[in-house]
Amino acid sequence: YFQSVQSQKPFQFITKVYLGMLIKMLICLFSSFIYIYAAGKKNADKAGIIACMIFYLVYTVVELMSVMRANKKSQHA
Repeated sequence: YFQSVQSQKPFQFITKVYLGMLIKMLICLFSSFIYIYAAGKKNADKAGIIACMIFYLVYTVVELMSVMRANKKSQHA
């Protein structure tokens, strides 16, 4: 994300941020499927999976806020 902040083209910033979010979300999704498959559908901790997804959403919001703040500072500098 922080490499995209230094880019002069605004569409590059948006593209890299969305691509990073998509990659992280797919990794979380595939790891959840692997966990459910390995643990068995009945033994998988559904509350743990939901908690991890909520943690991912909070992390993404905080990360995007910091990147957007850095982007504003680099545009004004």
